[in-house]
Amino acid sequence: MSRSRLAVREAAPSDLPALTELERAAFPEPWSRAGLAAFVGRPGALVLVGEAPRRGSAGRPAEGAAPPVAYGVWTIAADEAELLRLAVVPARRRQGLARALLAAAAGRLAAADCTTCFLEVRADNRSAIALYEGAGFHRIGRRRAYYGDGADALLYAASVGRPAPPPHRAPGGAARG
Repeated sequence: MSRSRLAVREAAPSDLPALTELERAAFPEPWSRAGLAAFVGRPGALVLVGEAPRRGSAGRPAEGAAPPVAYGVWTIAADEAELLRLAVVPARRRQGLARALLAAAAGRLAAADCTTCFLEVRADNRSAIALYEGAGFHRIGRRRAYYGDGADALLYAASVGRPAPPPHRAPGGAARG
């Protein structure tokens, strides 16, 4: 499978059991099913699900829906959005799925007339910070002792509707990111 091949669609209530399981696998303090349900189909919220194509025999697409491998939750108010949650199944991380989901969301947020997207990320989550910075987010602040365990949150913002910069090039021209 290619690195970022992902079918993205808006979440439906029928996705809640799978999203709850994905949430439990991705986060040490997962949201409850009711917490997730509060955003699915709600005006002012965008919940996107990423599915990897299923393959049957001889490499052909399999019948039936594939389970979600990634999802994200955004809220929208006026011309601003906030990314509240972004998760990828642990076994599928570092394959470009989160970046593909962010790109799909950027298009939908721009269509909703958003100009800026904000997010908070744990200061010790280096992989998420690299993802967000690679997707065009810029650090705008810090919230000290924001999380229950005392960890700081870093605040980021990105302009919506502008394409993400190309991946950084490592020595020898190989792409990173």
